[in-house]
This record gives sequence, C-alpha cells and structure tokens, in this order.
Amino acid sequence: MKEEKEIFERVFDDYTMKTLVVLRRKKKFDSLEFPISTGKEADVYRASASFDEKESYVAVKIYRIETSNFKAMQDYLIGDPRFEHVKKTKRGVISAWCQKEYRNLSDALKAGVRAPKPIASMNNVLIMEFIGEEGNPAPMLKNVEVEDAEKLIKTLTGYVKKLWKSGLVHGDLSEFNVLMKRGNPFLIDWAQAMSTKHPIALELLQRDLKNIKRIARKRGVDFDYEEVLSSIVRR
Repeated sequence: MKEEKEIFERVFDDYTMKTLVVLRRKKKFDSLEFPISTGKEADVYRASASFDEKESYVAVKIYRIETSNFKAMQDYLIGDPRFEHVKKTKRGVISAWCQKEYRNLSDALKAGVRAPKPIASMNNVLIMEFIGEEGNPAPMLKNVEVEDAEKLIKTLTGYVKKLWKSGLVHGDLSEFNVLMKRGNPFLIDWAQAMSTKHPIALELLQRDLKNIKRIARKRGVDFDYEEVLSSIVRR
C-alpha cells in the first residue's frame, strides 16, 4: 500500500491533477480507469470517453514531472525549429515534449503510417486514440506470434521509408514500441522522433533499421540492412 501511494503521488501531483481536470472539462475524456503501461518517465492509462454520443476509450499518457529525464528530453528538443523558445524548466521542457509527440503523431499519420491519432496535449498530459479491441489494449509485438513475418518486416520497413520521405524519423522503433492490432503494426512512443534535417537524423534512421533487422532475424526473415539504408538515403 505504501509503494502504491508513493507511485500515485509521483504521477498525480497537483499540477497534473489540475491539467486532467481542465482536459476533462473540455470533454477530452470522461474518467481514468487503469494503467495500460507504466515506466520511469510516463504512464499510460485507459480512459472512458464519449464522442458524438458514442461510448469509447482513449489513451491518456502522463509524463512524470519529477522522474522524467529532463536532460535527455532537452537534448532531443535542441535543433528542432518547432521548439526553439522552450522554457528551460522541467515543466517547460516536458510540456514541449508532449507537444512534440502530438505533432509527430499527426505527421506520421499524414505520411501514411499507422499510429495513434492525437486528440489533445496540455502541460504533461497527452491524450490519443486507444489502440485495442473491445476495451483491451493491443499487445506489443514482442509478445505476439506473427503469422506472416515477411509481411510484418515489409510493413515496418515501408513505415521507415514513408517517414523519411515525409521528413521524419522515429528513432526508437523496437518490439516494445509496436502494437499489433488485427495483424497490423501500429507505431507508438513518438516524442523522440525528429526531422530528417536534424544533425543526428541519420543515426536515428540507422538505429531503426538495425532494430528491424533484429526483429527480422528473430522471426527468420532475411533483411538486407545496407541495401535498405542505401535506398532510403539515396532518395
């Protein structure tokens, strides 16, 4: 009980509670229900919601003010022209981090990549589409046996190509950040995604492709890392 209380207090501080109250008043969600995933920096909750008089669910991601890696977030924001004037405070950086994830989700969807649809971003709270069925969250790729592994690798590689063509790179594509719904992969955790014009964009692209290579090897699929990287960069 003591540990649960400490976790609750770390996540739901006064600042976060006030933010949630405002978002609820704006009818972005009805009520928080239970955690879908928990981490050192952020927790994601399933929440009930009503859109167009239809009962539904949304995912509510809450970044922890005290335990988030403030320095790492700041490093990823530097060089992004969208966030040149971010306040150098924890709250300012985390708020920009949330806005960045919202923006990246929107850009990914425009590029033709399956990802949660962003709904609202305020302070340290991001609300987005709930990826799952009948109220159950979709499983991570690492926990799923895929029937057509070649199709999966082709789809993930296609996502990376579409993103790069549109001027974006995910930077953290892994089995933990891919949700599987009806055989289709959805990419999540977009806050670190960057413009292809950023100095470390190529490094992030290489990281994503190496992770796809690991996924392919694990599932017995051939993946020519050098050829795929070359074909993307040549574009």
